[in-house]
Amino acid sequence: MSLTWVLVACITLVGVHLFLALTTVTPIVGMVFMGAAYSICAAALWPCVALIMPTHQLGTAYGLMTAIQNLGLAVAPLGIGYALTRTNNNYELTQFIFAGVVAVAVLFTVLLILVDIARGRKLNSLAWRKKLDITPTGDVSDEKTPLLVN
Repeated sequence: MSLTWVLVACITLVGVHLFLALTTVTPIVGMVFMGAAYSICAAALWPCVALIMPTHQLGTAYGLMTAIQNLGLAVAPLGIGYALTRTNNNYELTQFIFAGVVAVAVLFTVLLILVDIARGRKLNSLAWRKKLDITPTGDVSDEKTPLLVN
């Protein structure tokens, strides 16, 4: 179900950005839905890493994801600022840019769902998690050596 929630969040974000660009309704409405959609996306996407990566590589995987996210957070405002200066502060254009970026994310999410289906539905199935008996109290560590030695 994780990828389904990511897809729902991305589709919601496309709608929110188009709503902000095309209507004169107070932006508070759009911002509430945007916050909810981003929260759902993060809550569904980040745990997927633990389902596909070996335990001893989880730190590296999460570190790489964080680095890529921070790169986007550093570069995107520069691009949006450039677009705003070139278009005399046309904020509707920025919303169309964001809607386009999220539309690309929708396409990649659909592709990821198709790849996941072809490879046995590891990311988008609750049954897979139950089959592995992943529980919060169970010992799921397969580390070979302890991180800290007493």
